[in-house]
Amino acid sequence: MKITNINNLPEAYYRNCLRDDHPRWGMDTFSVTELQKGTKEIILTHRHWEELTQDCSDMVWLILGRAVHKVFEGSEGEHEISEARLSATVMAYNPQTDAWDRPVTISGGFDLYNGQTCELTDYKTTQTFGYQTKKQEGMDSEWYKQERMYWWLLGKAGFEVRTGKVVVILKDWSKAKARIDRDYPQLPVQVVTYGSFGNSESAALLEQDIVRKVENIIMNDQLPDDHIPPCTKEERWDRGEKWAVMKAGRKSAVRLLDSRYDADRMVEDLGAGHSVVYRPGIPTKCVDYCPCAEFCSFYRDYMEAQNDVQEA
Repeated sequence: MKITNINNLPEAYYRNCLRDDHPRWGMDTFSVTELQKGTKEIILTHRHWEELTQDCSDMVWLILGRAVHKVFEGSEGEHEISEARLSATVMAYNPQTDAWDRPVTISGGFDLYNGQTCELTDYKTTQTFGYQTKKQEGMDSEWYKQERMYWWLLGKAGFEVRTGKVVVILKDWSKAKARIDRDYPQLPVQVVTYGSFGNSESAALLEQDIVRKVENIIMNDQLPDDHIPPCTKEERWDRGEKWAVMKAGRKSAVRLLDSRYDADRMVEDLGAGHSVVYRPGIPTKCVDYCPCAEFCSFYRDYMEAQNDVQEA
């Protein structure tokens, strides 16, 4: 990937953006973080890595995340291990031999593990809205799924993990908002705690899920770019279409609903001055964060549809 500096930002900042902390592997090694992404994104990123570009002005949150991890690195206490990388091998289906004889390595670097309490800790820097969303998603969140894969890797290496937690640094936290809104995070540092990740049977089922994801990547890697199935709505960070119940004279919605039927019923109950406005879903990752969007047929089709709507 080529990192540009089109805005002529300071050289020291640009040099830090050039540093690549993530090793590039082929289709026989995948990282825990990588497997949280959609199959199409993984394949296109691998396939077009040398053609991808990103400007350093879009990497400020990556730099801040690195800085936070650097602060915590080396600060482990007694019975703790920090910034360690583990790997495990799974056997996947090999389409060339029609047998389950393809070894694939799963690699992951966890932030902190306490051997006495058997607790796994991960550090995250994110915006307040992102934290609230991940907390609400619970075990469906990307954070939980990532920690659960670290639990699996640690178990493979003989380390027990009883609990997990994510220490969250809120980048846009506001003391003023915390003062007037009790539902707003009251501190700029929050902790999301997860209970038990499961037992040996749960670990075996998780390994099956990992193998299925790897095989899906391997099989679709045989296809041309435009024939690879698109990422799921969740992987595209698509909040989904909504129907907003609006009140005359008010800018924000009275309520957002998942169906037109429910929205129409609410408008009937609320009476005159209320209406329904359709809000289409937005694939946020595709539009703002996917590194390989320019090579993705789903993204191109979405943008063409948006342009057609604007021209109409």
